Amino acid sequence: MGAMNEAFCSNDVSGISGFLSADWKMVEGTQGVVSKQSFLEAIAAGRLIHQQMKKEIVHMQMRGPNVLLVTKGKNVGSYDGHPFNAECLVSHLLYQTDAGWQCVFTQETPVSHWPEPKHHACV
Repeated sequence: MGAMNEAFCSNDVSGISGFLSADWKMVEGTQGVVSKQSFLEAIAAGRLIHQQMKKEIVHMQMRGPNVLLVTKGKNVGSYDGHPFNAECLVSHLLYQTDAGWQCVFTQETPVSHWPEPKHHACV
């Protein structure tokens, strides 16, 4: 998660893209189902900016070459010039390839009021 967080916090489109499968999708509360292309285009255009991302792994379940990873965390940044400071649970479905782990699906669930995550911080 550390290298992935670093790519997000530096808004590195190429780095982020390397962690996501070609058909990756994300489900989140304001945009619904988001494609990899739309997500990366928003970052490349500067419409989506990540400034801080803290994550703590709260659940991991392996099934063969697949893993379900649930993190809780905090994302700080802006979207279309509007700041956000979001606390959420994030579920990722990953699979192992010869090149490493690829994320095929992500779902963000907003939550509130928990202790600050301790791991994988970038500022």
